[in-house]
Order: sequence, then structure tokens, then C-alpha cells
Amino acid sequence: MQTGQTRIANNLNEYAEDKPESQSTQLILQEGLQSSLTYPLTINDTCVGFIFFSSDIPNIYQNADIELF
Repeated sequence: MQTGQTRIANNLNEYAEDKPESQSTQLILQEGLQSSLTYPLTINDTCVGFIFFSSDIPNIYQNADIELF
């Protein structure tokens, strides 16, 4: 939410190694998920929330998926 940018994390294990303080990533990995796409919801250039997509398949999301939303 801080950046207001869409984020694709196609290797959540690698992301967790880079950001070991991320408790949410650790919880997501415990659920068996491997990839995520986080899309910010904005109103008048202010981020008010986000939509979070996840998959148990690594490397599933691409920039084309961002264009869908």
C-alpha cells in the first residue's frame, strides 16, 4: 500500500529469504502458496486497499495479468 504499485512475487520462498521479517509471507508459505499478485485499489490517487491473488504454482503471474485489472 505504501508504494501504490502492483507487485508480482513469483517465488515466495525467495521473497521470504530476502524479507525474513515478513510474517505475512511466512503464513502464506505455510498454506502452500508459491506466487502472489497484489493489486492496489486507489481512489483519487490514494491507496485504500488491495486485491491479493495467490497460487500454489510458482512463476504463474505475468505482467499481462496486471493489465487485466
